[in-house]
Amino acid sequence: MQKPNLLKTIRAPFLSSILSPLLAGTLLAVLSGAPFHLFNFILVLIMGMGLHAATNVYNDIYDTLQGTDRINEHRNDFSGGSGLLVENPDMISYMRKVARGGLMVALAATFVLSFVIRPSLLPLLWILYLLSAFFSKYYTAAPVKLAYRGWGEIAVWFAFGPMATLVAAVSQNVAAHPYILFALPITGLSTASILLVGEIIDETADRDSGKMTIVARTGAKTGRWVYMGIQLISY
Repeated sequence: MQKPNLLKTIRAPFLSSILSPLLAGTLLAVLSGAPFHLFNFILVLIMGMGLHAATNVYNDIYDTLQGTDRINEHRNDFSGGSGLLVENPDMISYMRKVARGGLMVALAATFVLSFVIRPSLLPLLWILYLLSAFFSKYYTAAPVKLAYRGWGEIAVWFAFGPMATLVAAVSQNVAAHPYILFALPITGLSTASILLVGEIIDETADRDSGKMTIVARTGAKTGRWVYMGIQLISY
């Protein structure tokens, strides 16, 4: 078996989605008066990238195992799954290792970050890592399958908005500042809108496989209206 390029396996272009909330949280922390710590910022970037890479690969694995990717006839670069495992079923062991590797990279960055932030912020840092790791796998994995039970959009908004923004602020030794708290609900909207584009493309396959996204439940037309509403709020 010839393994695909690692960047293709982790769907590297989509990793840009985690940059926005991490940058927002860092900038808001600095605007609140905290000094900027470059090393901490690098660590939180590594943490975010590792978690997002793991999420992308786990999503491919479990969407394939549960049938969604197998029956998707309209897949393109913006679909929820890459189809790599459909075309190369013997890759599953390799993809599991890549996903676990992403979690371990994020874990290592979190561990180092623990030594360079205020001790009072350690519980919040580790809660955010553990919750992110949970979402990474159980967004699509049984028995939780958030995306299959109508909670996928909320999970993506929460993970790529409030959680990512807050962990970036924590990395700069800021947590419950008004600037941060005010921005939390807004910061996940851009990633939620990207998710909706994929759901519109994958509508038929999602519905037929029981993946109850908002588009699968209400139709592509409603999905487009929700997408436009998110865009208006974002701007």
